[in-house]
Amino acid sequence: MSTDRLRLALVGLGPRGVGGWLGCIGLVPRAELVAVCDRHPALLADGARRAGLPERDATTDLDDVLARPDVDAVVICVAPELQADLAVRSLEAGKAALCEVPLCFTLDDCWRIVLAAERSDRVLALGEQVCHAGFVNAWRALRANGALGRVLYAEAEYHHGIPSDWYWVSARTGKAISWEDAARVPDATRTRFWRMRHPAWYNPHSLSPLLRVLDDRVESVVCLSTGAPSSVLPELDAADLEVALVRTAGGTVVRISTAFVAPAAHPWHWYRVLGTEGEVQTTRESEHGVPDGSGLEWYATDASPARRQVTWSNAEHQRNAALAAASGHQGLDFSALEDFVEAVLDDRPPTVDVYRAAEIAAVGILAGRSADDGGTVYAVPDFRPGAERLAGRAPSARG
Repeated sequence: MSTDRLRLALVGLGPRGVGGWLGCIGLVPRAELVAVCDRHPALLADGARRAGLPERDATTDLDDVLARPDVDAVVICVAPELQADLAVRSLEAGKAALCEVPLCFTLDDCWRIVLAAERSDRVLALGEQVCHAGFVNAWRALRANGALGRVLYAEAEYHHGIPSDWYWVSARTGKAISWEDAARVPDATRTRFWRMRHPAWYNPHSLSPLLRVLDDRVESVVCLSTGAPSSVLPELDAADLEVALVRTAGGTVVRISTAFVAPAAHPWHWYRVLGTEGEVQTTRESEHGVPDGSGLEWYATDASPARRQVTWSNAEHQRNAALAAASGHQGLDFSALEDFVEAVLDDRPPTVDVYRAAEIAAVGILAGRSADDGGTVYAVPDFRPGAERLAGRAPSARG
């Protein structure tokens, strides 16, 4: 782009939009927030006030945002089932887009977004934070220089234990309502967690970091589930836990374990990579939901068979570590947004581009299908263009 700053509109002013991205935009040196958008007037007014924007820069209508020539890109922070339509509309209007995780919940939406990005020639990135963590960058280097040998196996767990006020919001205000209070609030409306029947759908924080370490893509997936309804909250038609196994094009087997309903201790996220010459893993002893950089390593050349403690700090891999520290997810929100801003302004691919974002979403979608089928193995589409599909053209079959 010809400008040295990326002018952003934030679409979706719920807890993640206001609590995460709104403040983060003000930290990234080459980013500028020029508009906010939300369908709830109360959330919109609160977001505009927090952003210090005048009333004219706040709207309930996405078309108003997309019509503005001073908006270069949109940060979309809405429920996954709504995100595809907003992303496609934004791309078709000539705006770059940063999307929250997961990208979407259907294969058709994956293809819609990929094709819109190709046809518009605009950047779409996934705002997945953990793939920017210090341990991920360190493990990438270890794999690339051969210190781990051939990577045979990798695994990640995301056991969140979501709080009771994530299941209900007020239809009028968009504000969160606790499970206990929902019965007494006339306009209480179910959130996306009622519709997320498969925890495997919410896999980006697990799969994205590992695929970045491996520099590989997924070819197939199979999944088993504890089944629905939940044993913790029987009202929910959702599994308490699902475990997916994927095989990459390079032959690595990856285990992804995901759970949200059952209570869980920190850290919510845990990662491990095992190769023919060594292994690395993050710690299971952390007061943070996201890994804090501490972990364990062992190599076949070590004199002792015991794993030793090591630290892979996020700050080592951040040019603006002091600014990043003020953002969420151990400073990784900053890294995800900065990566998107620089990708657009400097005309380079983002870390999690549209093809990787669609692939990660497809793995979750097909894992849920496999769980329903009792463990059927499914091939994962390659969304990248090639000899069998030219960029901008729909595939002959969308899976």
